[in-house]
Amino acid sequence: MATVVTEGTCKLCLKTTKLCKSHIVPEFCYGPMYNEKHQIFLGRFKKSRLVKRPIQKGYWEYLLCEKCEGIINQYEKAFHDYWYGPTGIPPRVIDDHLVLRNADYRTFKLFHLSVLWRVGVSSSFSRINLGPYADRLRKILLEGRAVPQEHYPIVGCVLPGLPAGSSSADLRTDQD
Repeated sequence: MATVVTEGTCKLCLKTTKLCKSHIVPEFCYGPMYNEKHQIFLGRFKKSRLVKRPIQKGYWEYLLCEKCEGIINQYEKAFHDYWYGPTGIPPRVIDDHLVLRNADYRTFKLFHLSVLWRVGVSSSFSRINLGPYADRLRKILLEGRAVPQEHYPIVGCVLPGLPAGSSSADLRTDQD
């Protein structure tokens, strides 16, 4: 169950109610980026110098009511179970391309659109402006509507040769 703490307007259903502590990007997406201390380093340039600070959890804010958190969680769970399950990404990708099969296209796409939408409506990513697409995506997510392939196309990338369970830290050439 999601942590419910504050009252406000749910960004998905637009009702005034108690809001949950909602991740903007699902926690499981950060897994490969964590170091051995369960930290990710965020970088920002200040006066042409990279300044890094560690965080131990991804971005979150009071964004959704409990009911809408459950709607988004359905998309997250379906994606997680597929992507990390036996029919998703193999333990090691060695070819120059990968074809994913047997995905539930509707929930696969709704998961990706939900992340895009959350980033777009979040105050943590104020530079991201979805314009009129924010409300269109909100309605699609709330209704769980299937979206044609040509609307909001998705392209993915898998790093060949990186074993399952590896982190992006394994790709670094310099030490933090």
